[in-house]
Amino acid sequence: MGDVKAITGKRVSVQIGALHVRFIPWVTPRHLWVEPFSKQFSMGIPTSPHVALYRLYAAGCGWEQMRGTRYVRERQMRRDMGQPKWTDKYIRDHHLPIRFGIFDSIKKHGFSNKHPIEILEEPFWKTRFNFPVEDEGVEIWTGAGRASAAYVLGMTNIPAVWYRDKKPGSMDRGKFGKKLAHATETWEATFHDK
Repeated sequence: MGDVKAITGKRVSVQIGALHVRFIPWVTPRHLWVEPFSKQFSMGIPTSPHVALYRLYAAGCGWEQMRGTRYVRERQMRRDMGQPKWTDKYIRDHHLPIRFGIFDSIKKHGFSNKHPIEILEEPFWKTRFNFPVEDEGVEIWTGAGRASAAYVLGMTNIPAVWYRDKKPGSMDRGKFGKKLAHATETWEATFHDK
């Protein structure tokens, strides 16, 4: 949490459909975030790869149906971009079971008010680096998986706490330093993909 800080610390109720998944340039390939029916680029929860994955899980689908999803392909791209842990075995046997455990927990117990999601009024990469974020909106800092699961389960509102960038406009590269140039290159390249 070193890059953002709570504004008031108070929980508020937010509409899930208005939320956006956190934009991270080097792992947000544009072609995987194009909504399949409208063909529009969107970081919004309703059309996210997360929601599509949870819908398959809720329908009882297994790995064979999930392996080609936008969600799994995004994780595979992380491997291809230098994060070796994202093997198909890791995604199938470790990562997805955790995601589905969250889904099952929310289905059984509801969304926990003790653990609100954390949201930003503007995308972090815009406030920190003035990076071109094509689809702006209320960005989830932490909790996109839980918000997506709640959305698929028919919930409309969930608890959240507002956060903000600790150093807006600072261009403080911190842990992002080596990735910033690569992120710009990746983002530009994705405009030409599929």
